[in-house]
Amino acid sequence: MISLIILGIIFLYAIISYNTLTRKRNNVDNAFGSIDVMLKKRFDLIPNLVATVQQYAKHEEETFTKITNLRTKSYDSLTAEEKADFDKTFTAAKNNFFMVAENYPALRSSENFMQLQKTLNETEEQLSASRRTYNAAVTDYNNSVMTFPSNIIANLFSFTKKEVLAIPEEKKTLDKITVKELVATCGVNHQTFYYNFQDIYEQLQSRIRQAEDKRLQLKAKGTKNGLIAGGITLVAGVVVSLIIGGGWPGILIACMLGLIVLFSCIQSKSGELCAYYKENIISSIISYLCQEASYRPESGIAESVFMNSRLFSTSPDRYRSEDLICGKIDKTSFICSEIIAEEKRVTTDSKGRRQEHWIDIFRGFFFIADFNKNFQGQTVVFRNSWFKLNLGKQRVKLENPNFEKQFDVFSTDQVEARYILTPNLMERLLELDSRFPGKITVSFRDSSVIIAIPDQTNHFETNIWECQLNTDKLKREFGTLVNLFQIIHDLNLNLRIWTKD
Repeated sequence: MISLIILGIIFLYAIISYNTLTRKRNNVDNAFGSIDVMLKKRFDLIPNLVATVQQYAKHEEETFTKITNLRTKSYDSLTAEEKADFDKTFTAAKNNFFMVAENYPALRSSENFMQLQKTLNETEEQLSASRRTYNAAVTDYNNSVMTFPSNIIANLFSFTKKEVLAIPEEKKTLDKITVKELVATCGVNHQTFYYNFQDIYEQLQSRIRQAEDKRLQLKAKGTKNGLIAGGITLVAGVVVSLIIGGGWPGILIACMLGLIVLFSCIQSKSGELCAYYKENIISSIISYLCQEASYRPESGIAESVFMNSRLFSTSPDRYRSEDLICGKIDKTSFICSEIIAEEKRVTTDSKGRRQEHWIDIFRGFFFIADFNKNFQGQTVVFRNSWFKLNLGKQRVKLENPNFEKQFDVFSTDQVEARYILTPNLMERLLELDSRFPGKITVSFRDSSVIIAIPDQTNHFETNIWECQLNTDKLKREFGTLVNLFQIIHDLNLNLRIWTKD
């Protein structure tokens, strides 16, 4: 009986292993199919490539002789060896194309060239993503083929190891030099490279002094109102205390109530001061950092947009958004807002008394910008966790170990996820993550990038008790805004090499 059970378990394991190996092999085949699709798309660009060169640089046509000969064939008619050879030939021809273009200003400025450049770069990005997807599928398949005990089933049913594709390293162009590299080359501080706090401070000095004068005026007005209201409260409290025989304790309570009224009247002027501060100080800093930005303190990002990011599974019971910044850096539009989203939880103690607690779903900045690539699906980048439920999305394993250590990536499309999350972008996201105290999460949806930046501080606020001449607070707000605007540059969202326009 025991032997039958053991045989049954072995048989069941063999079936499961065989089916697993089959699925993984099919994934490899499907991934290779997507590469073939992109190579065909690339092949179809040959007529445009040749025609553009013929139009502007006729005597350079011989540079493209080999690839020109391929125009007479269809992609489907090529053998596997010809396809592999075409891959190398086209890459060389593309590089020659851009080298030739450097010598012909008329070619570089032509609409055909710019459109072809965009298409070529986008196709190369998609092809690179398909190759990385294929290699990931091959690695997963090979691990099952080579590791014990699944290798036994693999050997029995002729599941053989497959080779990963060599991905050619792209030569770095001037457009792709990172801020970090420029800073290292120039020997300047990251922040001062773009913006100088001293410059904006000198421009705002008169407004800062006006804000301080405004604060003192409001405080004086609040104090005057408070003395009147507090005095009335004090007198009324003393009279009541004497009537009811409260004695000195009653008089002491009346004094405390009078002081509370006094401070409340002064504090009530904080709202007016804060509105003045945002309109005259924060708005000026934003305009200095981004001329095409507008600031609406009372507006925010809608709750529906917050939930459509798919970064949060819980709908908020209480939602507030303010300090909306809308703008454009180069050709990249963006919006940013502070958001507080909370969930209400009710507990009951041992005596049956209900208590309400408000738990943060999210508190911080919500940043949305145009992404410089078109995509149809959705990819989300969560903080690394033991368990993450994402119905309709697949876990995407990426080739950057540091990125994998920090984040979990889920997507509706494996290839599209790698098309978006290039090795360069993963490095930039890691660098961006290190610059914020809270740990970011990212969503790519509707051809936009959405970044949730946790932050417990309520920014761009002031109160009647704060001296407006204090530069430390202004530096912090300046630094916060620099970091937010810098996202566009840090992620290369401002580069329109592969653009949607």
